[in-house]
Amino acid sequence: MTRQVLVQTTRHLADRARINHRRMMMAIDSLPSQLQAALTLIGRGGEDIRQVAESEGCSVADIQSRINRAKKRIGARVGICIQ
Repeated sequence: MTRQVLVQTTRHLADRARINHRRMMMAIDSLPSQLQAALTLIGRGGEDIRQVAESEGCSVADIQSRINRAKKRIGARVGICIQ
């Protein structure tokens, strides 16, 4: 592979990553507030699920359910499966 092809491929992959990131953020922003809060507190904030449940006034099972529903909605909107 030539250097030029490598540079073009790298640029293409970077562009795709930016597009996918933008789509993912738009999907997160479109979630209902309860799902968005559960997902962002656990995912970005790194909070313990028990702490999030306590602060939201619900059970750990409720938070787990919200996270799963959020992942499914994001996946459906973006077109990927989120584990």
